[in-house]
Amino acid sequence: MSNFAESIASEMIDPFIERSPRKDADWPGFIRTADGSEIECRIKNVSKTGARIEVSEVHFLPDTFLLKFGKNFVCRVRLAWRKGKSSGLKVEQITKLEI
Repeated sequence: MSNFAESIASEMIDPFIERSPRKDADWPGFIRTADGSEIECRIKNVSKTGARIEVSEVHFLPDTFLLKFGKNFVCRVRLAWRKGKSSGLKVEQITKLEI
């Protein structure tokens, strides 16, 4: 995952890129809400500007939250749509943490 994730992550940083094709994925991730709680999820596809995630149970998701994936990537995302356990996200900012 690392090379592909880093490639997508570097492309997601540019806020002026128009919607791009999604690439299938099946990566573990964590949703982190403003109150500090974390919800495990699977990142099912990604693009330069967004992603689709799935959770194991239906959870309330706020309009904006952090999505953590890989060893050290964190995205600030906005909920674009929701259908059952799946949600579409618009990436507003991505950061690679130094470990």
